[in-house]
Amino acid sequence: MMAEFQVRVASEVIYYFEQLKKIYNDDENSEITRSQILMRAYKETNSIDDWTPIIEKKMVSQNDFDYLSGHGTNIKVQISDEAEKGIRNLKYRMPAFTNTRSVTLGVTVKYVLKGALVLNKTGQVVVPQVDSINTQIKLLETDLKEIVASANYDRLETIISTFKIGIIKKK
Repeated sequence: MMAEFQVRVASEVIYYFEQLKKIYNDDENSEITRSQILMRAYKETNSIDDWTPIIEKKMVSQNDFDYLSGHGTNIKVQISDEAEKGIRNLKYRMPAFTNTRSVTLGVTVKYVLKGALVLNKTGQVVVPQVDSINTQIKLLETDLKEIVASANYDRLETIISTFKIGIIKKK
């Protein structure tokens, strides 16, 4: 099931979205969405126990000044219930690493994206291509089952299976 997730974020977060988009977008013809970026970043950072190095790492330089100027922006994305609950739970764990009493959801999203960016740039994330594709296809299948009549599930599974075999053969 997918949840609508809306949060106000600083312009620095938009920079992180753009940087992760460049990393995650392996096919120039397809466009990865902010929803996909946030869910993947959440999964990649899910195993981080100590967020202090991520929080303290400087990621934005003067060359990225365009992202630093301006005001926050609202983002609205569709993410899995698991990712939504995980990010909300992380919001309550973050103050232990920031030496503050509380952290907003926007700041939590910033650290999740920043963490994924650090992990990807340092080569600490290894997601086999086929697993990544299989995961995306499984998410698509779950979403489609929510809108397709149950009488058509068998046909849907056949179509998705054929699609998956075609994609794996091309790799």
